[in-house]
Amino acid sequence: MSRSFRRVRRVTGVGFFLLAGACGSRSALVDDFPPEPDFPVYDGSVAVDAGRDASPDVVVDDAAQDGGEDVGVPRIDAGPDANPDDFAPVVFGQTAGTLYKLDLDTQRIGVVADFNGCNGAILDIAIDETSQMYGVSQSGISFGFTRLFRIDKRTGDCTLVGPRGNYPNSLAFAPKGILAADREVMVGFNGANYIAIDTDTGTVTTVRGAALPGALESSGDLVVLTDGRGFVTVRGTSQEVACTQHDCLIEFDGRTGAFVKNWGDVGYPEVYGLTYWGNVLYGFSGVGAVFRLNFGANAVVSQRLPFPDQPTFYGAGSISIAPTGP
Repeated sequence: MSRSFRRVRRVTGVGFFLLAGACGSRSALVDDFPPEPDFPVYDGSVAVDAGRDASPDVVVDDAAQDGGEDVGVPRIDAGPDANPDDFAPVVFGQTAGTLYKLDLDTQRIGVVADFNGCNGAILDIAIDETSQMYGVSQSGISFGFTRLFRIDKRTGDCTLVGPRGNYPNSLAFAPKGILAADREVMVGFNGANYIAIDTDTGTVTTVRGAALPGALESSGDLVVLTDGRGFVTVRGTSQEVACTQHDCLIEFDGRTGAFVKNWGDVGYPEVYGLTYWGNVLYGFSGVGAVFRLNFGANAVVSQRLPFPDQPTFYGAGSISIAPTGP
């Protein structure tokens, strides 16, 4: 299965250039593979996370010093044996090499850790119902091939799930009952195609081809909520609106991939990271913006969160069973 890419991204600090994005096309350099590294391979067991985040949070505004804005979202009741830190109201964003966390209780954004052992730039992340993080990485040589990893969201350590594959740079988990009655399913958009990914075998299957209308393609990320609604950031044109200067937000049916609604301009280009908590979507842009998307009657209203740094965000994620309402 081929992938399409949007623009050339330069990854600093890792010594190579990387092609990534979601529009445009390029062919894989199938003759120029690097040697297959000796990764630790995920054996199906679930490790117990220990310790706290390695780096302190960065205060994003003065209000955060006093506890921040009340975002009106509950903590997830995951049972008496759960680690409460795993299910707290937080969302994650990431650059090619670093994991960030946005604490919704305090509205603080901070660095969690640098990724370690992922063999290249992390293009996107997704978090399942147990709070296990996954990510797709791409080396600077094998442009057409990516790898799927489990990621320790406290340390950034990566463990390979399966062999070299062809995974998209937009990832999320469709909660249990959406695509499968008894389990959640990793999903993504490959251009305009809505796909599913088996996290045990790495097999990619198409749920719905040409799921996006007109000439729209995923600009880099999606979410599927527990009620079955799906949202994806897109770029391109359709009959309703041109999404060329800024990205647009498309709603789709997470069960079938069928188009539901174009919510229009989100106010920022290169929205490679999209996640949610409550009735709010959070965007992480390649131009360094972190923002909330609140739903109006027929459009979304963006609200930028103050952040002293402007890293090039590649993706975002939150636990797949995050609440969908206040």
